[in-house]
Amino acid sequence: QSYDFNSDVTQNLVLHARWTDNSPKKEEKEKTDVKQESQSESKTPTMKTEAKNQDGSKVLFTGSKVTVIDTATWDGGTVSGQTYTLTGSVRNKTTGEVFKDKDGNPVQTSLTVTPTSDSGTATVTFTFEVPIGAEGVDLVVFEELRDSSGNVIVSHNNLSSSEQTVYIKKAVKAQTGVFVF
Repeated sequence: QSYDFNSDVTQNLVLHARWTDNSPKKEEKEKTDVKQESQSESKTPTMKTEAKNQDGSKVLFTGSKVTVIDTATWDGGTVSGQTYTLTGSVRNKTTGEVFKDKDGNPVQTSLTVTPTSDSGTATVTFTFEVPIGAEGVDLVVFEELRDSSGNVIVSHNNLSSSEQTVYIKKAVKAQTGVFVF
């Protein structure tokens, strides 16, 4: 007997086999050892992201309005044509807490994506003003991809990831003065 499985659906598949001997008076033998590695196939979704300033650098300056662009790429877990929500937040690398802009608002956003396969790429944009006094803080972008029921399909939430990290430095203002010769 043959089976047709939808390859777009991430699943854990366990195969059960039953052998019979057509000879008379032989008992039917069954094998259902789910622990055997060769019987089980699983495709675990993965995600990677890369965060940069809009100028392509990884440096943000205090007192500046900045745009951090995070490119999230996932492999597996989605079904072509279905709608998902990609949610991102900018975190303080030291505390893990959501970073707050100069007005005290959490820096986070979400967007709707409709992949054309079980893999995809989306760009998440965060625009905010970096508070004065935040120099020396490293920020890490977290991403989660959720289905329409709110279940997390895949995420990339790693405080140690250099690809997800941007750095805040103190803005240096040009000094003007009178020069006497």
